[in-house]
Amino acid sequence: MKRTVFCLVLFTVSSVLMGSQPFQYGRYWQGLSKEMRENYVNGFKDGVGNALYHIKAKAYLEKDPKNQKELKLAEEALTDLTSIHSDNRVLAEVMTDLYNDPANTYIPTTEILVISQAKLDGKPIDSMLLEQRKLAFETQKPPEGQKKSSGT
Repeated sequence: MKRTVFCLVLFTVSSVLMGSQPFQYGRYWQGLSKEMRENYVNGFKDGVGNALYHIKAKAYLEKDPKNQKELKLAEEALTDLTSIHSDNRVLAEVMTDLYNDPANTYIPTTEILVISQAKLDGKPIDSMLLEQRKLAFETQKPPEGQKKSSGT
């Protein structure tokens, strides 16, 4: 199962890097089976937990203060992601619901996952969605001097 989730993530990243069109995360998500969506959520949570464990172990063994600072920043970032605690099925359903809005299709899956957890925690998500839509638009602009293809 972990291998399947890894392959999905690898496919997503390689598709974004190789394609000239902005990647439509929502379209990709909607094309996954219910089981694959739940596997993605499980793999994400498992990956964050494993990464956090290894960073903490490395920080414990690390002697260089500069590296200690960088490891601490990475640990803080990953610790924020450990707040993803809801049931995989429920998170996948909320993600699917958020991707049903075409305005969210370019928001990366990881961000939709974080927003879904916030929604399940009863937090307001409108500003989070607006910020991610803006970021998705800005990061998928073609480099200056290069025209956007007419298909976007």
